[in-house]
Amino acid sequence: MARVNTAQGVGLALGLAAGLAPAGAGGQAIPPSPAVRQTVVAGAHYRAGWLHRLLLGAHYRDLWTTPIEVDVLDLSRFAGGLTPQSCGGRRQTKSLRLHGADGREYVVRSVDKDPTLALPPELRATFARDLIQDQISSAHPGGPLVVAPLLDAAGVLHAEPRVVLLPDDPRLAGFDCVRPGFRLGMIEERPTEPPDNDVGFAGAAELAGTKKLFEHLENDARHRVDSRAFLAARLMDVFMGDWDRHQDQWRWARFDSAGVHWWRPIPRDRDQAFARLDGLLVWLTGFYQPQVVGFGDDYPSIWRLTFAGQVPDRRLLVDLERPVWDSVTTAIRGRLTDSVIDAAVRRLPREYYERNGATLARALKRRRDHLPAIAARYYALLAGVVDIHATDERDLAEVEHLAGGRVAVRLSSRRAGDPYYQRTFDRRETREIRLYLHGGDDRLTVRGSDGSGPRLRVIGGGGDDELVDSSRAGTTRLYDDRGNNRIVTGPRTSVDRRHYDEPPRDTSTLGRPRDWGSRWVPLTWVGYTPDIGLFVGAGAAGTVYGFRRLPYSSHVVVRAGYATAAATYRAELTGEFRGIVPPAIVTLHLRASGIDVLRFYGFGNETPAAGATDFYKVKQQQYLVAPALRFAVSRSADLSLGPVYKFAHTNLQPGTFIDAARPYGVADYGQIGGTADFRADTRDAPRAASRGISFRLGGSVYPKALDVTAAFGEGHAEAATYLTARMPLQPTLAVRVGGKKVWGTYPLHEAAYVGGATTVRGFVEHRFAGDASVHGNVELRLSLAKFFFLVPTELGLFGLGDAGRVFLSGETSDRWHGAAGGGLWIAFLNRANTVSVAAAHSVEGTRVYVRAGFPF
Repeated sequence: MARVNTAQGVGLALGLAAGLAPAGAGGQAIPPSPAVRQTVVAGAHYRAGWLHRLLLGAHYRDLWTTPIEVDVLDLSRFAGGLTPQSCGGRRQTKSLRLHGADGREYVVRSVDKDPTLALPPELRATFARDLIQDQISSAHPGGPLVVAPLLDAAGVLHAEPRVVLLPDDPRLAGFDCVRPGFRLGMIEERPTEPPDNDVGFAGAAELAGTKKLFEHLENDARHRVDSRAFLAARLMDVFMGDWDRHQDQWRWARFDSAGVHWWRPIPRDRDQAFARLDGLLVWLTGFYQPQVVGFGDDYPSIWRLTFAGQVPDRRLLVDLERPVWDSVTTAIRGRLTDSVIDAAVRRLPREYYERNGATLARALKRRRDHLPAIAARYYALLAGVVDIHATDERDLAEVEHLAGGRVAVRLSSRRAGDPYYQRTFDRRETREIRLYLHGGDDRLTVRGSDGSGPRLRVIGGGGDDELVDSSRAGTTRLYDDRGNNRIVTGPRTSVDRRHYDEPPRDTSTLGRPRDWGSRWVPLTWVGYTPDIGLFVGAGAAGTVYGFRRLPYSSHVVVRAGYATAAATYRAELTGEFRGIVPPAIVTLHLRASGIDVLRFYGFGNETPAAGATDFYKVKQQQYLVAPALRFAVSRSADLSLGPVYKFAHTNLQPGTFIDAARPYGVADYGQIGGTADFRADTRDAPRAASRGISFRLGGSVYPKALDVTAAFGEGHAEAATYLTARMPLQPTLAVRVGGKKVWGTYPLHEAAYVGGATTVRGFVEHRFAGDASVHGNVELRLSLAKFFFLVPTELGLFGLGDAGRVFLSGETSDRWHGAAGGGLWIAFLNRANTVSVAAAHSVEGTRVYVRAGFPF
């Protein structure tokens, strides 16, 4: 049942200071009736042992497996009589819609969920479905019962749920959503509007989803959101730890007053309120799915907790200044008294309350006490970069640079003088303001003399706009490539008339690709080759997002690891930075490695390997600094140019070949030069391609400087192609050729090498060294079978043939070094997740290789 007083709701829509009017009965109460009660268990299948709980979480399993006594829904008496209409629910919840004799529509939502439709089709018959199903136990089975009175106290419009058991009634026959395991549910009024029923929910003139709301807001300035009411609802989400508040979790009720259509939020589907997300694997998941965050005594990261709701947050809360946030937060905190929290928790079934009531009440009271602090963090998160949206009407936008680093923004319709948006920004809170004018013939004026405020970007729309910047300070950046515009610039105005196509909105979230803030995620770095051994490492990837810099403004990967057989390490940093020198992308590669040169047998195509392999080992550390500019040639090709600095230190261990030979470049060797690299790649899956080509051509030059006694240079090239036949076994022919040529007097680590996993398998790494090298590889990959082994799995085999040689000035040799062999490959989910095992035999023995994907 709706819990709101209509008059008070309209008052809230008009923007009462706190936006938190007490909720009263909005219609007829659900009539009591003598109820038949039955004992049920919400989810006996969530019972688990200690190891399962350790890895996948204890969650609320104890509640899900506790028998509770509930009312059996009386279809003949409830709401004057209920008529089943249809099944609903989108992804996980099973719901049954019913029409009441009282003219209202009701819905029963299952307490337990079915995650099948939330998974990709290829995962629905796998262990992944059972895994996700098991995680339903993280939700509090009685949570919605506690949520309702808390929202009531905070003045948030909502429906009132009751826990019921669907009866074994012939009137429910034929409804797929009414089946064993899903009969226990929550019944509540379903928000509707005339003419669907006789009575609109809470007296609303109209109800809409978030997508429709956004359309209303963009089309007509008379449509406005009661942002204070939405803030109250979102603060309650934060208070209750409900992280799953994406755009589809909201309905919006329209109340009209003085010619303005005010929209108030109706939160729905409170499955994740008080969610307990523990367990080792669940904790690891949180690094890559930031919204997966649990409820506890203390608040988690506000960015993670509000991640799923960032699209409505960044659209609908941007007119509220800090004092309003403080006022609403204080009002909510004052209304959530100990007695209110205790009474709300006592709404749980008696059996649940005995097990969880005290713990839940304690956590809620602690979170209430710390609500101002988390609200301040929430405000700061949204205030850093602010998007302001005008309408498709003829709008007037006024921006004024005020003293003290403040900027005032005011939007109004040119047909009516009252502003529909106004806010003053402070440089201590806001770094950037983005004003989107949208369609219509808009007028923008910018004035003021204090330029220390936030950066201002104004994005024009499709109309004939007039943009006048009369400010004497502060940078205004205008973007408008459409319409017949009149632009009057000031001393610090920049105008960008380049055409730009906005990326499409995600149909699920209604959001566009992220263009603000930053994010870091941890990485693992693991591999194995016979000469390196087991390589184990870790790192992190950081991404910074920026305005019109897609997919990101900058991306940095830092990682380091240790190789067991080589007994040395490798660390590296790679970065891409957009917008510094457009249209080029600035790249940076830093590396410190002891595994780039592992062996040295001397120069020549026929060098012997007479001694033990340790005799030819090389202990060399290399250091690299390589910034560059990368230019896009096409969608699949680019060109990089830049300087490079290298330093190599070779440890000359007594009793080794390199200590005896002492080739040029041993000990300490520094070099500085320039590089160029062209790449083209049309492969469908780089790790396991079935079609497309890959081509690389590059080189470097090192003049006489540092430890370089005479200038030298090198050139390298590699090309690969992939052909797949549409026939049984889906054979893929993969062919690669590559080579390198070095000119001048070069150090040993710049030689052209052949041998090892990347050139000719079957030989040790860096087996042959010369002035030039060439190698070729061919693989025929076959798909043998597709089956389920926990996940969809594809098994195949492949044959391989490698050949290569080096060339050395003054040496006469016609020998080619070849190897042949084969192996197995297995792909999980799809071929992007492939692991291959190969054995290659040469005249020097047989070597086994295990890697993610294929070598090329």
